[in-house]
Amino acid sequence: MAARRVLTFPGSRFLLMALMAGCLVLAMVSHEVPLPRGLDPLLAFFPLLVAVVSLIRGALIDWGATEPAPRVRDRSVLWRSVPLWLLFAATAGAVWMTVSYGNVPRLCTNGGTSCVKVSTYGYSSADGVYARRYPFDQQGVSEPDRPWVTISEEAYVAEVGTILRQSLSFGALCLFFAFVTGEAIRLGLWRRRKRDLW
Repeated sequence: MAARRVLTFPGSRFLLMALMAGCLVLAMVSHEVPLPRGLDPLLAFFPLLVAVVSLIRGALIDWGATEPAPRVRDRSVLWRSVPLWLLFAATAGAVWMTVSYGNVPRLCTNGGTSCVKVSTYGYSSADGVYARRYPFDQQGVSEPDRPWVTISEEAYVAEVGTILRQSLSFGALCLFFAFVTGEAIRLGLWRRRKRDLW
């Protein structure tokens, strides 16, 4: 029973809606507010974990380890779900639109004033002072003792914001997949596969 609750909770429609709304808020804030660089892995891997748990639920049904939900045949139940589907899709679309603009180039050019160097820069912020460090020399050899270079708050927001929005884009895709999977299970559309007995 406890294991079933653990597998069911990440598929909660309200949890997924709240997470997608959180992604939207963070995407909007990242354009204006200096956020910590350490958020990057959390924004990508937590939604991935939610999607994996949803996929495990589907796999358990497919393998016959748990019974699928009864197939929903009442059209009124489907129609009551449509507003939530549209709201979730609209929120996901808003996330992807928000993460798609205002990003600096991933590759640094001589004429560019700001870039993220394929996400390999190190960033730090303390007491309103922002700094960047590229831990490689001109030949691409790792050199962790290279000095920190002070940058403006605008450059920090643009560069770190770009990195975080890349993670948010992946995270939103994982949440969308988890939502679709959860709805298929909830409506009884995910059935146990018929296997050849030979």
